Amino acid sequence: MPRRPRLDRPNRWHHLMNRGTGGQVLFADRADFRRFQALLACAHRRGEIRIAAYCLMQTHFHLLARSPDGRISFPMMRIQNAYVHYRNRRSGYPGALVSGRYRSKPVTSWMYFRTLLRYHDLNPVKAGLSRQPWAYAYGSAIRYYGGRPPLWLDADAVVRHLGGEPDGRTFPAEKYRKACASPLLASEVELIERRLSHPHEAEDQLDQLMNAPPPYLARWMAGKIRRAGGKSPWSPIASVAAVLSAVGSAHGQAALGQDTASFDRASRDVRIASVGLLRSLACLGVDECAHRVGVHRSTAARLAREHERRMRVDGEYFERVGEMIRGALDATFPVFDGETT
Repeated sequence: MPRRPRLDRPNRWHHLMNRGTGGQVLFADRADFRRFQALLACAHRRGEIRIAAYCLMQTHFHLLARSPDGRISFPMMRIQNAYVHYRNRRSGYPGALVSGRYRSKPVTSWMYFRTLLRYHDLNPVKAGLSRQPWAYAYGSAIRYYGGRPPLWLDADAVVRHLGGEPDGRTFPAEKYRKACASPLLASEVELIERRLSHPHEAEDQLDQLMNAPPPYLARWMAGKIRRAGGKSPWSPIASVAAVLSAVGSAHGQAALGQDTASFDRASRDVRIASVGLLRSLACLGVDECAHRVGVHRSTAARLAREHERRMRVDGEYFERVGEMIRGALDATFPVFDGETT
């Protein structure tokens, strides 16, 4: 099966990730970590790549990077190949080290960029390798928290994404700490991992959607459904747990005081909305939707079609879906307000 081409544009940010083959160790000691960092710095000096954040773990790495000329694959190939050759020479083992192609996801929204900064910083904390992001030696957090990032880190881009204007002399470490030190929620981790598994190239609309009222969100979904033709081409914008929570909450409020027939109808509505929103917000396939909702695959497919139909013809359902989307986004990104709280 042919590989899907990686689509890139000049200066487009990407979340890049790769791991050792079969979960084997990529970075065995301090010398390995330092060699990989040196390769990143060399690629920066050659003008091939710009790196906003990185996190090197024992078995895998994450980068938030861009290519000035829109060829991110070229520097990544050089970096990985050079590191594999170094490790093979050092260990005397000529086998494969990394698990083939790296994974990548374009980053085209401010909201997702900031979420990824926190994800990179808090990865070692989540893995139990450090109690605080700035205490881990092999990530960009220690450089930014200290206020003196090296020249090969694109600190100016980070400052701009935090809403400031870089002056080329000082880095606003305190502002960075406020923006990036809040705990990383399970919903955010799930969303990032699902996005890496569904690297769709469409422009990310998170920034607009996070500030939008429910009627706009419902119209956005109706437009997506109309253009998709029964498929789900968009990237995930909410976690599975957040979608199910938002639908369940709306269902619980609607069910108060209803008779048995109305309650049964509301129960069917929640199944329809659950499948429809899991497909469109969490980017689940029909089989996954069926598993999450507890129905047969054919039933899930029928519920998905019913969701699309009712978004076109049922004004009351259309309104409720807008409220559910709002709830799912708020549950996935509960601290979005331009600053952490």
